Amino acid sequence: MTKALDHPRVEFLRLVEDERKSPAEAAESLGLAEDEVSVSALRDWTRSLTPIRSDLEKAVQTLGRLKLIDGIVPDDIPIDLSSANLQGFDLFEANLQKANLRGARMEGADLFEARMEGADLGGARMEWASLREARMKGADLSGAQMERADLSGAQMEGAYLFEARMEGADLRGARMEAAYLGEARMEGANLSGARMDAATFFKPATLRGAGLKVVDFSDVTMDPQIMAEAFGDATVKLPEGVSLHPDSPTDRDLDWNEFYTQWRAWQREHGYDRYQPPD
Repeated sequence: MTKALDHPRVEFLRLVEDERKSPAEAAESLGLAEDEVSVSALRDWTRSLTPIRSDLEKAVQTLGRLKLIDGIVPDDIPIDLSSANLQGFDLFEANLQKANLRGARMEGADLFEARMEGADLGGARMEWASLREARMKGADLSGAQMERADLSGAQMEGAYLFEARMEGADLRGARMEAAYLGEARMEGANLSGARMDAATFFKPATLRGAGLKVVDFSDVTMDPQIMAEAFGDATVKLPEGVSLHPDSPTDRDLDWNEFYTQWRAWQREHGYDRYQPPD
């Protein structure tokens, strides 16, 4: 399998978040300017990715279609793509149920409506990938790197997201009932309309700069200090004793445009805008 390309943004985030270096210090230690490791730089890089070998892309697409043939038992066709280079692949509606995708490189891939129920995606790299409405019920996403990924409408009920990295991810309308979100990194994520329940283990490492609107987390057990780092309005329902950041307009039901305007302004004011590209 052709070796995947790398972007220094991942190492930059490790230096900033794990070793507590300032952005300037982290960039300098990598011998790069800050704009070379910015979220915009990562966005532009993932958009430039194309399948290095089109025959491999077609092969993965075909593997998924085999599971749909009448008379075929899907579990009889194991798919092992662990550590595979799938960067920039078009896997729209691909059937990858129970596939082994551990450590796969899928930065910038199109996985819109892909079926990955029960798949092993542990440690997979999916920065800026499109996972919109992807079906990942019961999937193992532990340690998966999904910075700025589009997870809107994704079905992740019962998924295991321990230490998953979702900085700046779009989780609007994501289904996470009974999901495990211990130590997940969700700085700057958009959780508007996301669904969780009493069975959701919601103890992320941080929600700094996250935005919430039209969510009912009243039955979800959570750390009040973590939620106090997030922004939201009057449409957010939380357990008793848990509050959003004190600067949140919790007395107002903002329209969507006003919500995004105020959320972005709040992020900039409090230095939480590192995970959002410029408009």
